[in-house]
Amino acid sequence: MPRLSEEIEVIERETRAVFGEHNARMVAFVTAIGQTDQRPQPGTPAPDFALPNADGALVSLSDLMGPRGLVLMFIRGLWCPYCNAQMRAFEESVADLAAAGLCLAVITPEVGGRAAETKATLGLSCEVVCDVDEGVALAYGCLIPLPQIDQEFLSAQGYDLTQLYGNGAWFLPLASLFLISADGVVRAVLGGADQCARPGPEAVLAAAGDLAPGA
Repeated sequence: MPRLSEEIEVIERETRAVFGEHNARMVAFVTAIGQTDQRPQPGTPAPDFALPNADGALVSLSDLMGPRGLVLMFIRGLWCPYCNAQMRAFEESVADLAAAGLCLAVITPEVGGRAAETKATLGLSCEVVCDVDEGVALAYGCLIPLPQIDQEFLSAQGYDLTQLYGNGAWFLPLASLFLISADGVVRAVLGGADQCARPGPEAVLAAAGDLAPGA
């Protein structure tokens, strides 16, 4: 399999003609509203939650935690090729994460059984949980109000977020990674305003090197 960065380059090249202007607008918008700075910063407690997993069982932050910590991945949904590439890359590194004492969990805003669909489609071994009404994305500072022009653009491309997300708010999650130590504290936040630039497992493992053994 190609490295994540190589797969991202292919996606960008193949979609630039249609999505290039939209992606550039979103980078400018996220930067202008300072969304990346609204996320919990390293050293602060990670917001707890109770969300249904792919099997419909409620799971909390502590339920998802590994011996040394948790990698919490916010995605936009199975409709997003960048999210899919990132999830595949992390699935390929699950053994490396486990060796570092870390579990991986994916949070999707897609409802209607799509957490299970995401897990099955991509062959994920990690938990995939459904952020019903995107309340957890809000708590983690990852909720973007989608501008009207981009609502119309995504709708024209066949992506009706009101149907996929189960509400008419048109809020889009900011794809982000949180490295959370076993004591429930945010240790690193990865991912920025450019949703086409996705950090891979190598970046998480490098950040996890600072976690105390058994923390």
